[in-house]
Amino acid sequence: MASYNISLKQVAGLFGFTARTTLKLVEAGLFTKPRVEKLNNKAFPYRFDKENLLQIKESFRTLEQLIQEYGVTESLVRNAIYRRKLKNYLTGICRKTFVKKCEFEEYMKRRKSQ
Repeated sequence: MASYNISLKQVAGLFGFTARTTLKLVEAGLFTKPRVEKLNNKAFPYRFDKENLLQIKESFRTLEQLIQEYGVTESLVRNAIYRRKLKNYLTGICRKTFVKKCEFEEYMKRRKSQ
């Protein structure tokens, strides 16, 4: 059974997004639907599944994380997305870059072999 114990603000901090961007990711289907609790007439806090979020955190990377982890330049990642060698999973949702880690590693292997 899923444990819904992470708040919207904690999820936003975990991924480095704002709360609004996090809700856009939910609407786009990248995150599972949160459970909504009713505290009173004005407060409806969102609760997210911790295991699902950790799985997403492990398999996706932001542009800043790719630069930091792999020592690549911003233009290399952006050019790969522009040339459709990599897929930005946030295209049409917001202006951030969100790439699958395995796709990026595969792209780097192909790039080095050329």
